[in-house]
Amino acid sequence: MAKGAKRPFGAVPGRMAAWIGRHVSFFIFAVLAVLATLCVRNFAARDNLVIILKQSAIPAVACIGMTMVLMTGGIDLSLGYIVGLASIIAGILAKTLLLRCPRWCWPCCWWAP
Repeated sequence: MAKGAKRPFGAVPGRMAAWIGRHVSFFIFAVLAVLATLCVRNFAARDNLVIILKQSAIPAVACIGMTMVLMTGGIDLSLGYIVGLASIIAGILAKTLLLRCPRWCWPCCWWAP
């Protein structure tokens, strides 16, 4: 673009485009969070954020472990299998040992007697 020429309408300045290019995953996350807040009632509510954090704990731990494996040069494709197997074993043990749902976990097992 020639010096002194006006930018076309809607053009993103160079610095902003470079920042978005370096932080594209953060930018996409922020756009999705804003859209969800505008379109879904109670999305940004405290209770919903707590539920999201609780549900993302297991995948976060699995991703941290997988990162360590990949950083050491290894490759492990059994992550999904191990997480699924651990869930199945926990469910079977809870049912056979008749473990009751703790009171603090009422949203997780509202169906429990």
